[in-house]
Amino acid sequence: MTALVVAAVGAAGLAACEVHPGSFVFSGGGYGHGVGMSQWGAKGRADAGQGAAEILGAYYQGATLAQSSPNGPRIKLGDTANTQLGHASAFTVSRDGGGGPTVSGGAGEPVSVWADGNLVVAARAGGNPGPITVIAEAGQAATVDFAQGTPMSVAALGRSYSWGRLSLRAHSAGTLEVVLDTISMQQYLTGVSEVPSSWPAAALQAQAIASRTYAAYRLARPQSSRFDLYASTIDQAYVGASQESATGWVAAVAATDGQVLTHEGRPIQAFYSSSNGGWSEASDYVFVAALPYLRAVADPYDAAVGNTNASWTETYSGDELRSALARAGWGDLGEITSIRVLGGQGTSGRVDRAQVEIVGAAHSVTISGNQFRAAINSAMPSSRDLLSTKFSVASAAPAPVQAPPRGNLDNNVGVKAAAFVAGWATDADAPEAPVDVAIFVNGRLVSRVTADIDRPEIAPFLPGYGSRHGWATLVRAPGRSTVCAYAIDVAPAGEVAVGHNTKLGCSVVKR
Repeated sequence: MTALVVAAVGAAGLAACEVHPGSFVFSGGGYGHGVGMSQWGAKGRADAGQGAAEILGAYYQGATLAQSSPNGPRIKLGDTANTQLGHASAFTVSRDGGGGPTVSGGAGEPVSVWADGNLVVAARAGGNPGPITVIAEAGQAATVDFAQGTPMSVAALGRSYSWGRLSLRAHSAGTLEVVLDTISMQQYLTGVSEVPSSWPAAALQAQAIASRTYAAYRLARPQSSRFDLYASTIDQAYVGASQESATGWVAAVAATDGQVLTHEGRPIQAFYSSSNGGWSEASDYVFVAALPYLRAVADPYDAAVGNTNASWTETYSGDELRSALARAGWGDLGEITSIRVLGGQGTSGRVDRAQVEIVGAAHSVTISGNQFRAAINSAMPSSRDLLSTKFSVASAAPAPVQAPPRGNLDNNVGVKAAAFVAGWATDADAPEAPVDVAIFVNGRLVSRVTADIDRPEIAPFLPGYGSRHGWATLVRAPGRSTVCAYAIDVAPAGEVAVGHNTKLGCSVVKR
């Protein structure tokens, strides 16, 4: 019997428990770059009774709150190949500066505008279409003038705008650039949507002053010769007419009319982000310039009621990170075995400029925290983004694959109407625990035993498993019967065919 057992064990090729590639847990805080004002921190401070001036003083230390009258900015609303314009009353699409053809629209008569190469082309749409008209040629802009205070809809952008005029310019690629200009600073600010209008007045006023200051700074340093800032979070989220009914926000804009933050007499670069995770960061760590009013400071108010991003965790499998890094151009590292931040974190704990070492089975790379985060976020759905660079990484224990039990039906000996059957069984998920074995005779369950008999001859072939994995039992087996044994993986009491049950073997009863 010993020889039979040894042969069976060797054939089984008992191996260590298989594991999935390891996972890595990112523990972080905040949402955004963390420089300047935390919007959630401003709310927390307002909840605690701080006023707008005190809130701003905490985030822009050394800046001065001053009265000014900055002009309104030119806002790039977006790019599109074509769009439809609609208004409740008469409006015109004409060449900037005049001297060219005009297309008119009005209630029930929208106008379609599109880029035809480097031409801006328009035609009256709706129920009374008109001829196609070239409004502006290469290097020229078309303007859309409409009655102020009533929304002009721009279908391709999904938004409407109550103030200013639209400037449309075709690029050689056939893209129509849409810019809003001729707007006052207050009109612009009423369309900015950065925080909920239901927040405390002091937080809204702090945001209004920061937004006005940021726009004023951009007026002196425009994003291009054609516009001062973007309508997106590249600069500030400007949504136009839909925000003008947010009474709390509109009141905050009115209450702070003309107020800006200055340093040495000029508007500051009033950066802000959603949440800083408990610490703001110095401008020269996240960006380039060291600005005296944008330093790293502790912010216990960032964890305001409702801020689910004050602290967070995100877990990625090794395979996910391996794929993300390969897509980002860092090569196939093989199975990732470790990730370490080697130093260079900012005061807040952010890793923008820190060196991150990613070790793989094939090779390793060391890249910046910004590069690492960008690689992950470009590969993941937005719901699984790393929300900021304020994070640390820890390796999660590899998740074991549920391994089926193993073993053997060694032999049987027939005794009158019965059979003595014996064998062994183990389970890699719990190497030293006994395994249950179910015995079937001619397809019918007749017995269930536990493999806990000492079988020392098996132990050399099962390192780490111990030796108490034998089983033996006497079952009724009349005549010529077939006896089969199954090792039970996961089986509630009274059930057999559950989990990864393993057939240990069958034999015909010998007499």
